[in-house]
Amino acid sequence: MNITRNLTALVIVLVLSTSSFAQFVDFGGQTADAPTWTGNAFGGTVTASFSSSFSNSAVRWAPQTKSFTDPNFQNMFGGAGSLILMQTQNDQPTASTSATFVFSNPLPSDAYLVVMDYDGIRERLALSSNDGSIGAPTEIETNSPGASSFALWSQTQQRLLSTEAKNNDREAYLFNVGGRTHLNLVLSASEAAASWVGFAQPLAVPEPGSLSMIFIGLVALGLRRRRS
Repeated sequence: MNITRNLTALVIVLVLSTSSFAQFVDFGGQTADAPTWTGNAFGGTVTASFSSSFSNSAVRWAPQTKSFTDPNFQNMFGGAGSLILMQTQNDQPTASTSATFVFSNPLPSDAYLVVMDYDGIRERLALSSNDGSIGAPTEIETNSPGASSFALWSQTQQRLLSTEAKNNDREAYLFNVGGRTHLNLVLSASEAAASWVGFAQPLAVPEPGSLSMIFIGLVALGLRRRRS
């Protein structure tokens, strides 16, 4: 009986330790338009500071849960995640909204800045870091591959530059930000536009060795039960 219990416990531990999960920095519960947010992030903490060069009755930054539709994106990050809605204002091409993120610990090597949905003409998102330049993003999600288009990444300017089309409906840009402790984002556009940003690690994939151990444990449990 003790052997059976021990094997059962072993299998449960292995299943839990190898289950797929995506770790998003959870911005839920933060207050929209509050100038500073604080929360947990990758075993440490994060402080987010916001500002904007325009005033508007509409929310300029707010926590939101965003659904993901592209199968490739879902395989990496699951079906939804905690992101931040950032907005700019109509008819103010020089206006901008900025967010600065300071992490207490360097980000894990597989941590990504996720940027979604470039919806406005001449929309810009400038990125900077105290830890050096940021590499080109991976482009992965879109609702309509035949209609929507991805923004352009300028490595020299460290900016995403939207196209002139207004049908950039569902694009996701993944910037590897492993090792970073300080990131700054500035969103601007000549028309009202919104983008979603957040931080996440991809889904954990069970190692073959762990799966083998689970299988062996299940077989041993079955043999034990048959003998008893």
